[in-house]
Amino acid sequence: MSENYRIRKIHGRLQRAGGSGVKDNPRKLLPLSLNIYRFRLMKSPFLQNLNELPGPVWLFGAYGMTRLGEWSFALLMQCVNGNLRLDGLTAGMQLLGLAGALLPVALLCSLALRKSYGLPLVRWYAGLRVLVHGVAVIAPLVAGYDPEVSGGYAGLVRTEVLNLVRGGLWFGFLCWLERSQTLARLMPAEMRRALWWAVVPMAALALFGM
Repeated sequence: MSENYRIRKIHGRLQRAGGSGVKDNPRKLLPLSLNIYRFRLMKSPFLQNLNELPGPVWLFGAYGMTRLGEWSFALLMQCVNGNLRLDGLTAGMQLLGLAGALLPVALLCSLALRKSYGLPLVRWYAGLRVLVHGVAVIAPLVAGYDPEVSGGYAGLVRTEVLNLVRGGLWFGFLCWLERSQTLARLMPAEMRRALWWAVVPMAALALFGM
């Protein structure tokens, strides 16, 4: 049974609702309306394009939603505890954190909308994440780590391993983006266009907001 047939069938039931007593009963009318809304929503081009994206892209979107949830929860806790300062510097840092959290969500939407710049920017994002974690691994070794001040080597080892694992995952995601046949079919190379000016704010977010 096709979706169009189901929609016509439900629509006919709604039209007959006045004579069956459903019209005056919201409890019976609401499920019918929700069914029509659900079928129309599933026919949305955005959701259909999103459904065609492969699994690793969905994981990338889940990462973006997690980042956004973490930022929102941290802001909520600051408000509840009364630790949120109302000054320009704090507002700027909060906006920077919000931009860093929204960036992967915006990149996922660009892939779902089949924007020409979507895939190149996602590749740049993954590459910047590899760079950030690589710098985080090297920085303590170059700057000089003092175990007496920092509480021993356990914290350093834990941080180094965590950054190595995260950097490796982002590098694997970057390699997959380069070789994915599904993305190559959905977004052919001749349809892609790199926005070089967007790399500069993305690099700034990589240093301060990511």
